[in-house]
Amino acid sequence: MATQQRLLSGATALLGAWILASAFVYELGDSHYLNNIVVGAAIAALGAYALWRAVTRDDRRYALGLAALLGLWMIAVPFVLDAATAPSWSDIVSGLLVFALAGYDAYRSGRRAPTTRTEQEPAR
Repeated sequence: MATQQRLLSGATALLGAWILASAFVYELGDSHYLNNIVVGAAIAALGAYALWRAVTRDDRRYALGLAALLGLWMIAVPFVLDAATAPSWSDIVSGLLVFALAGYDAYRSGRRAPTTRTEQEPAR
């Protein structure tokens, strides 16, 4: 499970890096350009932080939860900023992937496996 956590957190960080880089790849309006830089950097930083916390086996669900919320924001950006162009599909797909990966990883990291028999369901 630790390998899966590192993989999901690393993928979130890479998606954040893509959102950041897409600001320079595509020709975007000023607000859309700035949004991709700020939100992409934030998602990349949160994903990298979650990856580090996964390696050290510390709690990282809040960082992943925030990254998932930023993924939802990236889905909404083309509609909020009224920038429905071809590069907007990159934001929508990237945001959907960030939301799915970070949200699932946050959900999984919030659940603890039972460690003793008393924490498990009682035998019937």
